Amino acid sequence: MADPAPPAPSPPLPANDDGRIRLPTAWPFLAAALIAVMTWPVFSLGPTTGLDPSWQIGLHLAASDRLGWGPEAVFSYGPLGFLDVPQLVANPVLTALAVAWTLALQFAVALGIILGARRSLPPWIGVVVAFLVGILAFDHQENLALVVVIWALFAIQGVVPDRVGRVLVPLAGVLCGIAVLVKFNVAVLTVVAAGIAVWWLPPRRGRALLLFSGTLVATVLVLWTVAVGSPTAIPNWLAGTIDVASGFSAGLPAEDADRGWEYPAFILLVAAIAYLAWQYGPALGRARALSLTAVGVVTALSTSSTASSGTTSSTRRSPS
Repeated sequence: MADPAPPAPSPPLPANDDGRIRLPTAWPFLAAALIAVMTWPVFSLGPTTGLDPSWQIGLHLAASDRLGWGPEAVFSYGPLGFLDVPQLVANPVLTALAVAWTLALQFAVALGIILGARRSLPPWIGVVVAFLVGILAFDHQENLALVVVIWALFAIQGVVPDRVGRVLVPLAGVLCGIAVLVKFNVAVLTVVAAGIAVWWLPPRRGRALLLFSGTLVATVLVLWTVAVGSPTAIPNWLAGTIDVASGFSAGLPAEDADRGWEYPAFILLVAAIAYLAWQYGPALGRARALSLTAVGVVTALSTSSTASSGTTSSTRRSPS
């Protein structure tokens, strides 16, 4: 009896021209989704006692009661500040929105890092870096600014396809509008970085800035009306939240020892910005190199101020 024929060899895995295994097109999205879940930054949704939990609960209660921001409350966060601090308090719909928002930001940060790294590095390096950044961002609510800065760097380098750029311009306006109502001082970095980036996206220059600005203002007005009420209170609220933010340094004379790591991180950030400007500046051209440097400088200055600040609040309630 003849021996059975040997099994057919398995087909080789698809490979790139350099011999490396070609991964499925959707792998960055799957990896980013997994990282977002694994680096979920909230250990518990239940309310607890303490200084930070108290103002986080307060943000949810204010949103649930549609508190009048400006005349009734002033805080370093705004009417949508509850999105940054998921808590199972008062209204489960608000909790669900905060959870979805937090996961979306974790996903966007991881995806941006993975897509950026894979241009010149092995895929696993981008995944590891994205995972580490997700872990380091556990105690911070500035992921929206990080998302905008990462994608702004893509836009300035000219690696964003036009079909994607046409979506990113109005999307940037929506995200910056949300940022204004979440935390104004973080929104400043977000708006500046996005404004520089959209200059390089279709429909280009002035038209792109006009579309971005119009979408931003419309988003603020619509969301304020839904969350608070009449937009006439916006100037009062802005004046109050700027006053609160400007009082950070005077209100926090004692440095938090647990945040000492942010100073070397700031130095590394400045070094990374200098490296990017030196590495990519000549190839990008002077205008794009200046835009890249501007985003880097604004990011560094914002990081520096954040390292020496915390959360300061003031609440004024009308007599009922």
